Amino acid sequence: MDHPINNCQNCGNEYEDTQKFCAACGQETKLSKLTLRELFINLFHTVFNYDNTLFNTIKIIFKPWAYTQHYIAGKRKTYMNPVRIFIVLMLVYVGLLISNLHINNITAKKMMEIESELLTIYNQTISTFDLDDQDCHQLDTLKRAVFTSALMINDTSYAEITEIGITDYKVTQYEAAQLTPEEIIKKHNITNFFHQRILTQYLKIKDEQEGGAKFAISNIVWGVCGAIFLLAGLFKLLYIRGKRFYIEHIILILNVHVITIFIAIVVALLFKIFGTETNDFVSKSIFTILIVFPIFMFLALHYYYRQPLWKTFFKYIFILLNYVSFGLIIIVLTSLVSLLFY
Repeated sequence: MDHPINNCQNCGNEYEDTQKFCAACGQETKLSKLTLRELFINLFHTVFNYDNTLFNTIKIIFKPWAYTQHYIAGKRKTYMNPVRIFIVLMLVYVGLLISNLHINNITAKKMMEIESELLTIYNQTISTFDLDDQDCHQLDTLKRAVFTSALMINDTSYAEITEIGITDYKVTQYEAAQLTPEEIIKKHNITNFFHQRILTQYLKIKDEQEGGAKFAISNIVWGVCGAIFLLAGLFKLLYIRGKRFYIEHIILILNVHVITIFIAIVVALLFKIFGTETNDFVSKSIFTILIVFPIFMFLALHYYYRQPLWKTFFKYIFILLNYVSFGLIIIVLTSLVSLLFY
């Protein structure tokens, strides 16, 4: 007897009336009317089901070597994709990092305007008092310390652009604060394209500290990502006798980064909640990374490649040094490209 053919409401696959679940996606074929109760039951089942991929991944995430072995062996449905976890955790960490940076967003030009108004009020108030020379000297010292930006209009000292290797142009502190990069370039007749781009980005970063911080963080992220791929190539050479594929080394390195970022986020959030300092998240998360990453990298090398401790140790030191070098090189290259074309 032929049974009526229906289509799955989730994936469109055909199924017979006698089937309770879709053979393609696994969804129930007979769905009841969606209620608020059923919505929360499904949520609870999805999140806390002992056999779901999230729960399985959390159970094994603290053993990046085992996580890599299982995933390479073919357990792709049992655990979450390491690349996906890395990207999600990296985005979460960067987002938390940026949101916890306590940076003054007032530009130098705006600060100068605010301080100029306050300085005018200050001078008018002081002029009403009969002060001797010693009092005037002390108040002048205080004024120079408090109204730094407002007094910059008379500052003819040069801006510190020599620290980026540009020594041919005498840009004053006042010009750097008040004029746009385009106006400075025109005023000082800067024709060198490289100098124009470097000077423009340098002044933007100096003027907009939050933008400069985001610029630095984005370059560090690119540095980490690039270092992972270069480090995997180094792993391929160091463990060439194992005849492992390049992708295996990438997954192992990714998993070490995953557990490092995960612990850093958790620890930093705990310090942020129970700590007393406003910058607890930034400082504690970076400190946690510096401690956790080397530990899990050594354990991953030892347990995944199963070489003697002394041999693992020497390779570990060599790998860490190259990891830092790879990261710095990519950060510098990324920064130069960004400075030139952003």
